[in-house]
Amino acid sequence: MSAEYEVLAKAAAIVELSTRGRIAVEGADRLSFLHAVLTNEIASLAPGRGCYAAYLTPQGRMISDMIVLVQDDFVLLDVPRERTPAAGAPHPLVQRLDQTIFSEDVRLRDVTDAFAAIGLYGPDSARVVAHLAATSGAFADLPPHGTTRVAVDGTRVIVARAEEELGRGFSIYVPRDASARLADRLESAGAKSVHPDVLDVRRIEAGLPRFGIDMDEHTIPLEAGIEQRAISFTKGCYPGQEVIIRVLHRGHGRVTKRLMGLVLQDQVVPTRGDSVVSDGEIGRVTSAVFSPTLRAPIALAYLKRERAEANAVVAVTHAQNALTARVVALPFADFTGRPRVQVVAAVIERDGRFLVTRRGQGVHLEGYWEFPGGKCEKGEALEACLRRELREELGVEVVVARELLHVDHPYSDRVVELHFFPCKLEGEPQPMLGQEMQWATRGELEQLEFPPADAELIERLLREPFSLLFPD
Repeated sequence: MSAEYEVLAKAAAIVELSTRGRIAVEGADRLSFLHAVLTNEIASLAPGRGCYAAYLTPQGRMISDMIVLVQDDFVLLDVPRERTPAAGAPHPLVQRLDQTIFSEDVRLRDVTDAFAAIGLYGPDSARVVAHLAATSGAFADLPPHGTTRVAVDGTRVIVARAEEELGRGFSIYVPRDASARLADRLESAGAKSVHPDVLDVRRIEAGLPRFGIDMDEHTIPLEAGIEQRAISFTKGCYPGQEVIIRVLHRGHGRVTKRLMGLVLQDQVVPTRGDSVVSDGEIGRVTSAVFSPTLRAPIALAYLKRERAEANAVVAVTHAQNALTARVVALPFADFTGRPRVQVVAAVIERDGRFLVTRRGQGVHLEGYWEFPGGKCEKGEALEACLRRELREELGVEVVVARELLHVDHPYSDRVVELHFFPCKLEGEPQPMLGQEMQWATRGELEQLEFPPADAELIERLLREPFSLLFPD
């Protein structure tokens, strides 16, 4: 495994994507139909563009996730195939989606048997895939889930950029009778075949839940942490939207359980279904591997909301033994190459109320409420940055206590490292930049709209007395 993982990490690895199915959606209304039933923005996707999306029940629970790839004359859905249909039977999603077609001009075909999918992953994958057609720039510049169609030995294939969370990679869709020749072409360009389990190790390191393993028909997308990738918060209605919006806006993203990471201190890899214990059972493991990147066993596990706190120490019951593990936020490792931005925020309490400000117009996360603070300059210490930001923003000095919470939150163009510090004021705060400011009760914190990255902090403020968060 370690040698094959080295191929993926340092060169170009060929992976058979046999656990995936493929559905072709045709007809004049294909985009508007998919836009109405899936969670992400579909209608505005031009040919050659794509996205990750989910298909939900009206109760907001998962039916499936999928990758949507828009072509000139059809849409290709790359879907899980955990259960192989009976001989001759179409993928269950074909039947389920077909039931929602009324008067629309939409046709669905299961093309899993007609088209194979080959994965190509690793830092050298763009060079290798360019060997298929002499157009190297066309592949290297594709956005995530962007596609291009090229002819390889007279056969038309679709090359799609894979999820950036896995690092550089591509999925290549090819007529099944030409797949062996395509794999030979990739190998002749320097790629090496590896076992699909190698890609699963990278998936778990990247913190990506897999439908049928880490997600099922009982899962709400917010529990699995896929909302930033799978859900558009600006589009119109889709099945399950009311539940999602209610949890996000009224409950600040609080769900009964959350998918978290576990890093095992013992050199033993847990098993799916193992119990996670801390004063009683608080969750169960869904996926586990030995991580070459962390050089330790790691696991994905759903933990009860109130116990899903980074750096907590828990036990995993495995074969009647208790394995010690540390809870971490996902991902375990960032393979996207996106820049990381350090942001600090102050948690300031007075008479049971917390100081919050509102982001102005024309800025990132416009209109959201937040805890005062800002972005650190290069080389600036976190506490010094927070003091500077509060002088500039509120005109006050503060006493900064020990860090309360650290959250890494991915956005499309960056990863924000958000550090929350309890602070005591020395002076009366004033909105120096003209921003809206208020002292909010715990009940009001539940009603105000905060960015998703603040959800864990708000949960803690609602659950724990502030005196425990900021001891004298």
